[in-house]
Amino acid sequence: MMGRRTVSTLARAAALALVAGTAACTGATISSVRPEAKLPSDKFKITVRETREKLEIPTSAEKFMLTLDERAAVENFGAEHVARGHGFVTIALPGDEENTTEAAVVAAAEARDILYAQGIPYEDVRGTRYRSDNRPDEPIVLFFTAYEAEGPDCHREWRDFGITWSGDNTHNFGCASQANLAAMVADPRDLLGPRPDDAPDPLRRAQVLDKYRRGETTITDRAKAETAVVSSAID
Repeated sequence: MMGRRTVSTLARAAALALVAGTAACTGATISSVRPEAKLPSDKFKITVRETREKLEIPTSAEKFMLTLDERAAVENFGAEHVARGHGFVTIALPGDEENTTEAAVVAAAEARDILYAQGIPYEDVRGTRYRSDNRPDEPIVLFFTAYEAEGPDCHREWRDFGITWSGDNTHNFGCASQANLAAMVADPRDLLGPRPDDAPDPLRRAQVLDKYRRGETTITDRAKAETAVVSSAID
């Protein structure tokens, strides 16, 4: 006669065999029953879209130069392009070449000089024209391409943090971090991919190759003031 412990062991083995057989029939495994956890960056997406930053400067036959406020507006516009703009700055003049007013041409030239002073090369400022109604006060329009980030909409409904039977993260875990990242990033274009490398320095490259061919060290010489010594106060 089998003992109670032997019967219990056999019953447990039969139950495990039944579970294993059921899993084999359905093609399921223990690891596939529980869904894989997602990173906050995958669960709460940041939307990045292309925008156009625009500035209009009015012109008139009586005005021969930009006002102080208009110059300040162009300076801020140029600083914005340096910080987060992509591509060229375009200055659009009203009308075609035959009916463009002299005031618009002068204003565009002055705006281009201001942009150059902000660090934007002349070759990065392009000109174009837009259809006008031949009014004497039609503005010149400056615009450039930028990017805007929109964070996830974090729900205001929170679950009880004390009830975590499965050990999973809370429903909104990581949403606030993603929303803050979208609000704080300086240039949302960086969220789409890495920036391209800057052009190499051909002079420095030639100097390094020349030293390498002569068997000399290629590191940059440093002055004594640039060296650091670990304090010997604690030995």
